Amino acid sequence: MNIVWFKRDLRLTDNEALYNAISSGRKTLLLYILEPSLQNDKHYSQRHFDFIKQSLETLQKALLPFHTQILIVEEEALNVFEKLNNLVNIHGVFSHQETGLKITYDRDLQIAQYFKVHNIKWTESINNGVIRGIRNRRTWKEDWYDYMNTDVFPFEPTPRSFLKYKDIEVLENHFKLASLETKNDTPFQKGGFEMGKRYMNSFLKKEF
Repeated sequence: MNIVWFKRDLRLTDNEALYNAISSGRKTLLLYILEPSLQNDKHYSQRHFDFIKQSLETLQKALLPFHTQILIVEEEALNVFEKLNNLVNIHGVFSHQETGLKITYDRDLQIAQYFKVHNIKWTESINNGVIRGIRNRRTWKEDWYDYMNTDVFPFEPTPRSFLKYKDIEVLENHFKLASLETKNDTPFQKGGFEMGKRYMNSFLKKEF
């Protein structure tokens, strides 16, 4: 089967990694890893993780018609993939490149080495127009515009695209599951793609 590893791309529409996994025709497991090393990193705060958890809750509700859910676990990424690789036959992993922090870059290097050793194909898509790891950035502006002008990736799964609830529940028994509980009385923007669209529309329609 394939795995879609959600990172900073908590959306169903215009998600190239998800689109590519569905297009492959193989059963797909949706995965989010809440990593303790990131939760303890000084660059993150509870505000960040509340936003992530609210976004994941929104996705879980949106996935109900497809009889699937995201496997949301709280462990280090390498441990998760080691366990999954012992439990199921992983054909490929699809995700977006993650930019920003050295800790996530180093983690990805470690994961890439593990996938290489175990013959697991990892397909990484560009998430925000930034191409990670290239040596020559002379055409970065043109490349960015080319990327931004590409068509939106649709979300068009078939009834056989995803692992079903009962299979995911079996996998859950082998992991520490993450709680999505958050405080409701904070003044910060709530997570979720529907909330994001509301903020975007209010910004575009507001007269200054």
